[in-house]
Amino acid sequence: MNHEPPPALAELDEVISARFPEYAALVNQALQANRDRCTVFARRHRRWFRLTGVAMIVFSVSLPALTAASFSGRDTAISVLAVAVAGLSGLRAFYQWDQSWQLYRSQEIALAALQTRWRMGMMRVIKSASPDTDDQAYNLTTDIIREAQDSGRAELSDFFSAIAWPQRGA
Repeated sequence: MNHEPPPALAELDEVISARFPEYAALVNQALQANRDRCTVFARRHRRWFRLTGVAMIVFSVSLPALTAASFSGRDTAISVLAVAVAGLSGLRAFYQWDQSWQLYRSQEIALAALQTRWRMGMMRVIKSASPDTDDQAYNLTTDIIREAQDSGRAELSDFFSAIAWPQRGA
């Protein structure tokens, strides 16, 4: 999925990678790969949410028209559409595609913000004439990766907190 950054960002990434290749690789691995994963999952959940929503609307609107129509197999068609609406409704409630879509998009945006903050910080480090630029780059990279990991843990927590686990009978 790896999206190519715009030319200006690509040049910035090249400057950073030339000066601090290990840190650039770590950030790319920790942030970009996770952003790509979130993009794929968000897109998938959006598609399922929209597809099932449109199908439910079309099937629901068709039911009253079928009840007024007269043709052989009408009762079967009404039953099939009613079961389809109920089934789609159950799938949407179980999988919560709308909430997952929102969660993955939010995570993707948060990771993009972390990556931007890292790039800006690294440019400040590179442009400084400080003798401890390596320490500054290390500290910045460590902080950003730690925040990305915390964000990933929060994503998992949010995802699993939305699941309605079966309750044990009393």
